[in-house]
Amino acid sequence: MSVYDIIYKVIDLKKIIKVTVWVTEFILKYICLAILVFVFLFGLYVETDKYNIVSQADSSKYQSYKPVSDDALSFEQMKALNNDIIGWLTINDTTIDYPIVQGKTNDTYINRTVFGEFSLTGSIFLDFRNKSDFTDTLSIVYGHNMIGNVMFGGIDLFKDKEYFDSHKTGTLYCSGNYYDINIFACFRANGYDTNVYQPNLTSDSVNQWLSYIRKNAVYMEDAVPENMPILLMSTCSSETTDGRTLLAASFKKGIPPKIKEDDEKEFWIHIPSIHIEELNVTHLLIGITIWLLVTIIFTLLKRKGNKNGSQKREENK
Repeated sequence: MSVYDIIYKVIDLKKIIKVTVWVTEFILKYICLAILVFVFLFGLYVETDKYNIVSQADSSKYQSYKPVSDDALSFEQMKALNNDIIGWLTINDTTIDYPIVQGKTNDTYINRTVFGEFSLTGSIFLDFRNKSDFTDTLSIVYGHNMIGNVMFGGIDLFKDKEYFDSHKTGTLYCSGNYYDINIFACFRANGYDTNVYQPNLTSDSVNQWLSYIRKNAVYMEDAVPENMPILLMSTCSSETTDGRTLLAASFKKGIPPKIKEDDEKEFWIHIPSIHIEELNVTHLLIGITIWLLVTIIFTLLKRKGNKNGSQKREENK
């Protein structure tokens, strides 16, 4: 008798193979299923957290404080909660409609709401080196580029020519005064470019500054209003390292905007908009996970049904 015959008698190869197949099947069925469930739950958590962040930064949260008349009572009530609140910025027919704060440094409100609470969305804030009444030649305001176009996420939309041409107006409120805004440029820059970020820009250097902006402009009007202060709106860009997308606007003193009667009576619920181009890997993973879960569950149920059917046929025989 050979060694192989002895081994074959001692070891039940059929049983080993059967156990191996069972273990493999168990791993494929249940461990993989557990992994898919984990991926699904994690993706769901990420999406829920993302929605909460977007909702927290949605401009509708602050609308009850928006200054809409000369007395601006509601805005003064808001300012009483935080003296760093200095104004309000609105770009007509966009999601940019927020109070403006100014901290002791430019880091103060990067991760804080206008009420001083921690938030990854931060606030819209004026450069700490600027005058709080926006009387500088160049006033710079910053905001995060958030999904759902909240905060300054809507600035990216201005890279589209049609959108740029149809969303140039707005209102700036500060120190009890209203200013009409006219956006004249959308451009890209590096976040550390001192040729762009000049809160101490003088009136004598404006033309030189505008010439530099024109070289980096995505779109820029041929005629730029002269002898007017400039408002610069800056947000992050994912196109380059330390990249920024910016809007430049002139502004002049205007009159308080009126509330439409229809707006006073209308009841509405605001839902943050998330554009299709913002769908990312998380969305894809959730979709694939759901599809795989349904497929696996259906397959397991079908196999179980076939197995029970086979057993019944065997019993009937």
